[in-house]
This record gives sequence, C-alpha cells and structure tokens, in this order.
Amino acid sequence: MKTINKLFTMAVLLTAGLIFTSCSKDDDDKGGGGQPQKEATIIGEWFQDASAGDVKQYSAAKYNEDGSAEFMMLLVTTTESLYYNYNGSYSLKGSSLSESYVSPITGENATDKYEVVSLDKYALTVKFLGNNATDVMNRIVDNYSMTVGDSKNFGYSADGFSPTAYKTSDEAIVRVSASGSIEAVKRGTAYVSATSAEGTAVIRVTVTDPDNYIDDFMSFIGGPIDNVTKVYGNHYIEVPNTLVERTYALADELVESAMFAYFGGTVLMANVQLREGVDSEAIISSFKKKYTLYKESKNVPVFSTVIDGQEYRISYFISLGTISYMPNLETPEPEPGNYSSAAFEQFDGLIMMGKADAAAKAFGITLTEENMEDGWFDIEGFDNEVFRQVSVMFNEDPDDEEYMNITTIMLFTKRGIKQADIEQWYATHYTATGDEKNPYQSNTSPVYYISFKESGSSTTVYYKFRKNK
Repeated sequence: MKTINKLFTMAVLLTAGLIFTSCSKDDDDKGGGGQPQKEATIIGEWFQDASAGDVKQYSAAKYNEDGSAEFMMLLVTTTESLYYNYNGSYSLKGSSLSESYVSPITGENATDKYEVVSLDKYALTVKFLGNNATDVMNRIVDNYSMTVGDSKNFGYSADGFSPTAYKTSDEAIVRVSASGSIEAVKRGTAYVSATSAEGTAVIRVTVTDPDNYIDDFMSFIGGPIDNVTKVYGNHYIEVPNTLVERTYALADELVESAMFAYFGGTVLMANVQLREGVDSEAIISSFKKKYTLYKESKNVPVFSTVIDGQEYRISYFISLGTISYMPNLETPEPEPGNYSSAAFEQFDGLIMMGKADAAAKAFGITLTEENMEDGWFDIEGFDNEVFRQVSVMFNEDPDDEEYMNITTIMLFTKRGIKQADIEQWYATHYTATGDEKNPYQSNTSPVYYISFKESGSSTTVYYKFRKNK
C-alpha cells in the first residue's frame, strides 16, 4: 500500500522511497499473504485519496492471495506531475505488514513496514513505521468500464450497503451526482467513493474514448502556448532554441510526457512519448477516424490533417512509442515535364553576362572578400517552379586577363526533378552535340555547353564555356 500523508517533492521521493517520507530496506518477514479473519481480509484492492485544494494525489494497492502485489501512485501539483504503476510483494504476519518492490524512480530494492491498526470490510488502517503516520485506505469493490458520454449508477449494494454521499477522485474524467449517477467525461481512470453507515466503498471507473484514444494534442497546434499552460500548468522544462521546446511530464496512464515547440507565442508542433504497453492498434484506429491516412506503414504510419489552411502530419513511431504532430514542410512537386518556359528563361543565358560582378549586381548581390577569393557566389531565395539555387563560378585570379570572367553556371533543381523531366526544354532550345558529357550547345559566340548530373533526388544543370571542364 502506498499511503500519501504529505505533499512530496521529487527530492523526497528520490531519497525516501516512492511515496513515504522514509523506507526500510531490511526485509525480516518472508512469504506470502497472511490470513486475517475471513470477513475482513486484506486480499483485494484498496484506494486512498489524499487530494486537497490544487493538489491531486491518490494511490491504490492490490494484494493477491499468492503474496504478490500491485501498486499505483499519482501526484499532480503546480510544480510536478507523477504517475507510476509497479509490482511487488507483501507479507502479513499478525499485525505486521511489509511491502517489497523495486522503486520505479531509483531502480533500487526497497521494503516498507507497517503496523495494521485495524482492518474491516471497507477500511484498512495502517501506521507506517518510518514516521508513525497513520493512513486509511478503502476497499475497491468493483470496476466499471465506460465510454465518454455514458452514464451509470453506482450499483454496489452488498449486505445492505446504502450510500449517503458520493465523491469522485477526478471530475475531469468522471463526475458523480448526489444520487450516485456516474458520468464519463474524458479518457482516463477515476475512483468514485460512496460513503454509508457501513463504511466507504470505492468503484474504479475506466473511461475510454474510441474517437480520441489519447488526448488530442493536435488541438494545441496553431494556438497560443498559453492554452497549453492552462491545461498542464507551469511544471515544465523549457529549452530556448529557434523553436522554444516546452516539455511536460504527465500524470497520464498512456502518455508519459509531451513536448510543445512554439515560436512567437504560437505552438507549431508537438511530440508525445507514450508509456510502455500502450495499445498501438487502438491509437491507429482512433487516428483513422479523425485524420486522413497519408502513408500506411507497419512501423511508422503517417496521418494528415488541415488546420487553418496548413497541412499537418501525425507520425506514429511505434517502436519508439512516440507520436509527432508537425506541419508539413514539403514543397509540392510539380508534374514531371509540365513546367513553364519562364522557369528556365529566368537564368538561361546568365553565363553570357560575362563578368561575375555584373551578374551579381543584376540580382542585388554584393560580392564579399570570401566570394572573391573562392571565385564563387550563390543566388538563392527566388521564386521558381524548377530551380531552388544558382551558383556562379568565375576566374578569381586578379593577375589573369580573364579575371572575374564567368566560367560556369550551375542550376540546382528542386527535390524530385529528374534530368528526363527537364531535358526536353533544352533539346528544343539548344543544338544537340552528340557528346554524352556535353549533350547541348548554344548558337552564340562564344559558344557555351549544357550538361546534366542527377544526384539523389534532384538534378544539376551546368552551363560551361569550356567544353571539357
């Protein structure tokens, strides 16, 4: 059992066990679960809600007949957010209860020891021997599975159990009315406690949302980063890059952490780290209902959606357990060969300008000392459906009579454009030479030559004065 008797900081957790203020690593009691009176057995599941004000904190423990145990702990404050599910074992001898487990934080073996103060059908009261704090847990008597939008009455009524008051551990997930009507609000798990003259009984309510299996992080894209803060608070780590990256550790059963990248106060992308054991098929199924399947893949299915005219891609890296929500920055590829002549004419014949400084000036470029030493400058940032960059090479030797003369022009196409897509234009406007290395030549004087080189997914077009260089 992991009782919560105070607000714990991460520093305390790291030095004193998972939830308690201290813990012992001496395990004097070996063996399986003990045998308390038949009517009031420790075997089963127990819940404690220690939430107060803005702090949400609760825990659950399950003691099995074979001596194994399962523990859950959740803590959300303005400064931290923690959620752990982990296994262990327990031993009960008389009123002495011990729990052994591997800390999910430190990875170390630990044993916590308690004195069982009282045990009845609905309540387990223990004193933690580390600090003599006393805590009460209530029995979980049932588990409900509900879908967002469903309603159901608190139905436990064994042995005349007649509730007079109800409480939910998390109103954002489950609401409960004064008459015990339970309403499923959002995906997650909450605990509904019902109090009667006989004691307090708890029902665990697991809510699913088939249309939104994980929280819709897409909803934050394009909006102000303040919207993220309103939902997840101020307990984050922020890295100031060109895009500021803000990462939250989340007390969520499915999502371990979420990173939001923003610029100028606007969220541009998000990245989600899922917990181990998450149902991949359920996530993919929910995405298919909301988004367009862009690329079907066994390992990285990609989905697409449009927000305010901007296309976004949702990539699910299944082996890594991460989901990336980001804008599609790919430039649409034009149909091969279906380019306007103006795209080629924008730079065609540039080599005939003769001098590099004149060519640079024509494009608003001031040559630097480095350009002059290298004999090279680039033209970028222009609008052209075929070419993305132009490089101009010239004679950089001030002692040469051809100093500053342009020798070669290189036109770099956009991604996906092959030689076959553009060669027809050159075949129409230039004379074929029959030379594989320099297949076309101009009808000008001086003569210059056209050649091509495919590299990766794009093509470079060379204009050269000297045929073999």
